[in-house]
Amino acid sequence: IMKIILLLLALLAHQHHFQAIPGGVEMTDLVHYRLPLGWLGIFAHWLFVRRQLEAIFKFRKKKLEQLFGPWPIPE
Repeated sequence: IMKIILLLLALLAHQHHFQAIPGGVEMTDLVHYRLPLGWLGIFAHWLFVRRQLEAIFKFRKKKLEQLFGPWPIPE
């Protein structure tokens, strides 16, 4: 499914930003994307693209927490 999503994207820009914080490092993702095909792209986004992208980041968060422990809750 990830290959399908990448083929559907007209634009994808993904940046990682790292900042030292007490007790570790905070990583922030900045993702900009655009789907082609006008209303068909909007429908594809609603139907599955957004959920798939969210699932990718949830999976990565889970794996990082398995490796480095749970993330502190922001105050």
